[in-house]
Amino acid sequence: MKNLYKLSKYNSAFLSYDNYDKNDKFISATTLLKPTREILISRRWSSEEYQDVSDKIAIKIGTGVHDLRENTPFEDCIMREERMFCSLEHLGVTKFGLSGKPDLIDYDYNQPQIDTDKGLVVIEDLKVSGILKLKYKNFEDYILQLSILRYLALRDIKLKNILELKGLSQNEEAFSKYGVITFLAKDWSNRNSDLSPIAIKEIPLKLIEDEAIEIRIARKCTELQKYWDVTDQNDMPECSSKITQKYNGKICEKYCSARFQCNKSPVFKSDVK
Repeated sequence: MKNLYKLSKYNSAFLSYDNYDKNDKFISATTLLKPTREILISRRWSSEEYQDVSDKIAIKIGTGVHDLRENTPFEDCIMREERMFCSLEHLGVTKFGLSGKPDLIDYDYNQPQIDTDKGLVVIEDLKVSGILKLKYKNFEDYILQLSILRYLALRDIKLKNILELKGLSQNEEAFSKYGVITFLAKDWSNRNSDLSPIAIKEIPLKLIEDEAIEIRIARKCTELQKYWDVTDQNDMPECSSKITQKYNGKICEKYCSARFQCNKSPVFKSDVK
């Protein structure tokens, strides 16, 4: 990994250190939101030698906030920061399973954003992001992720046992149709925003129904499985123009995690191994 700003060895080590709990036999809910081509290329080719340690700053900020919140003494909930798993064999997908790690699974009467007192189960996730996402309510990816997490929560064996101990059932009737995003907004460049430079908002979002999100999961995972063992990028599906035009057409150049490995990217490195 590069160190273009000549940071100290300590800061370079701090930024480049990755303690994410990866499991190659499962695809995470977060990863599933990425384009198929990006997922396939990232898992097969590494681009670490072309990345700069400074590229990891945003991830470190998010991880630091998550770690502090996770270590906060609080027991009045169902589950915190536990990874959930489920097989996809019932969808015909055998190459990998699905996983996800919500920040909190709680009762909705602890969630003042949801106007009900039925004691339903709610999925909550913490996000640290730029304030403009909050201002323009660009929450489509959050709804998708929360819906996938809810799908997992209805199938995870460990959570089933926890729910039974609390006298709850692991079925759709026991789960709220809403999820909650705890949004910690930060901003260093848009001072004309009518929101505070740092703000925290708890946002209830109506989730996609279980049957409908299963169809979307099946479609995406079936496509991934089809190309899972493909080694030639030219045989992999290309990203749609809807994806490549994101961020003013700069997603392939600046934001895609496979930008150095993908031979369709303007910053492709032909010697990536």
